[in-house]
Amino acid sequence: MAIADDGEFVGSVSGGCVENDVVEHAKQVLEEDHPRLVPYGISDEMAFNVGLACGGQIEVFIQPFGRAFPTEKPVAFAYVGVEASVTVFAVPYASEALAMPAERGQLAISAFWLGLLTGRLALLAARTALGARVLIAAGAGAAVLIVAAAGVPRAPLELALFAVGAALGCVYPLMIALAGQTSPSASGTAAGLAAGAGALGGFAVPWLTGAAGDAAGIALGFGSLAFWCAAIALAAAASRRVG
Repeated sequence: MAIADDGEFVGSVSGGCVENDVVEHAKQVLEEDHPRLVPYGISDEMAFNVGLACGGQIEVFIQPFGRAFPTEKPVAFAYVGVEASVTVFAVPYASEALAMPAERGQLAISAFWLGLLTGRLALLAARTALGARVLIAAGAGAAVLIVAAAGVPRAPLELALFAVGAALGCVYPLMIALAGQTSPSASGTAAGLAAGAGALGGFAVPWLTGAAGDAAGIALGFGSLAFWCAAIALAAAASRRVG
């Protein structure tokens, strides 16, 4: 049984007995972007009273399927770009903008990657279906953290970049999973195109960040990564509007 956002559906699960209620649950599933299992049951006596041949029990699993996620490539572009840029510019940012030893910048890079690992382990531990709203929160949270770190230069850089990494850790694996929903029959192609867009971002975003740093200073260049984190959130939000 396939159900659209407006309640239109094709197919059935019980020959007309529970379809209307399934449609209402499906609308909520599409809104929440989270699957659910709905039980139904009727005794033989009650079934006979309403004209059914017999009673019984069924469970209907309802999940969003094949929802469009056409913005996986912008998400991949921005995410890999941020990942590469943090790795490239953390040391010059620490030494030039914050007057820290270069070793602090190197330690901050390690903290960032540890944060990414932490975020991905948290995603794995969730053991539940997650959708575009998580990408929105991740991108927006990382953008706020970068702006906050730039606005409070005495804040520990290592802690700030760990928090940014933890916020972004879920983005890439979740984005690849959502990309596969765009074309269920060609999920490998969809994931490959998203990965290709990420590779392009890994080249372009560090270049743009470096150009911004040369023009306006490394602090502003590094702070511009908040824009790309916000782009992750905006692209994910766009996918929810068209999904």
